[in-house]
Amino acid sequence: MKTRRGFVSNSSTSSFVVLGFQVDESTLDKRGYLERTLGKETAEERIQYNQDEYLMNYEEALEDEWYEALDSCGHCILHEGDAVVPGTIVGMSLTGEDDESDSPAGFAGPERLADLAAELRVWFGLDPSHPWKIYWGVRQT
Repeated sequence: MKTRRGFVSNSSTSSFVVLGFQVDESTLDKRGYLERTLGKETAEERIQYNQDEYLMNYEEALEDEWYEALDSCGHCILHEGDAVVPGTIVGMSLTGEDDESDSPAGFAGPERLADLAAELRVWFGLDPSHPWKIYWGVRQT
């Protein structure tokens, strides 16, 4: 019997397994995330570029760069309307097309997942006690 690894998708949905945190998106420190990801000066330059080049206001430019940075860092956001998740979830995928290990993304057990959750709390500027969970399901693409 063949076993499919990674995401399963068709033209309208894809499956996911995410180590994530339920958050209120409006309280996330998107600017801080960008500064941790790109560095303070580069974050400022990219936001300013979006404002000038695409005639965006500051909030639109910040939001656009934040989504770009999430994608480039392998992080993700899931919204209740797009996936079967409660509210908004930020985190990282534990599966991928190139995964060749038996466990999600090669992470071996709960200790490694807890370490990864601690790293993600820093990236997203969350409190060290913010609870994490493994979310899985199907989302619209």
